Amino acid sequence: MDRASIEGLHSFHGHRCPASLQGLRAGYYAMQLLDVEKAKDHELQAVIETGEHHFGGCFGDGIQYSTGVTFGKGNISKNPLGKFAFTLIDPSAAKAVRVALKAEVLKDFLKTDFFNKRKNGVPAYELPKEDVNFVIDNVINATDEELFTYNLIEDYPIAKHQSTFEALECHGCKEMVVSSYVLSIGQENYCKTCGNKILFG
Repeated sequence: MDRASIEGLHSFHGHRCPASLQGLRAGYYAMQLLDVEKAKDHELQAVIETGEHHFGGCFGDGIQYSTGVTFGKGNISKNPLGKFAFTLIDPSAAKAVRVALKAEVLKDFLKTDFFNKRKNGVPAYELPKEDVNFVIDNVINATDEELFTYNLIEDYPIAKHQSTFEALECHGCKEMVVSSYVLSIGQENYCKTCGNKILFG
């Protein structure tokens, strides 16, 4: 992890925060443990355990940025357990590693001025620079072993998906729809929005 990757993450994420940086480091650590490189396409898969609408959701952006496993590619999914953890999978070797943020790291973070001000509704991008720098520096300066626990998994069950390269025009709205999402009603093809209106009113 170098300064360019950190600044690139902040640009991608939209603001400087510790959770996205923790995700970045977790992603790099997982790739090191599996001895793999950042995915250019579908070489890797991931399952992240953060959920929605809480202070740690930014963790997922760091994982995407570091590993190249993204929601756009469709090779990352959520198992929303509200945990600061994820599993990185190497399908070619049927191996995986689960990396989790240590409890004591998160407990220390919850005591910071950064967290208390965020808790009181101050957006991360409006916090004083010294509060942000303090938590960012803590993440940067810690070792992987100080930040994370991990569990290597052999013979990981691999989900295989065939990509679809066909699309059809919806008879209703006239928009194109990937064929695997098309509803066929009578002799006509519909997107799910138009098809459901016909079927359910």
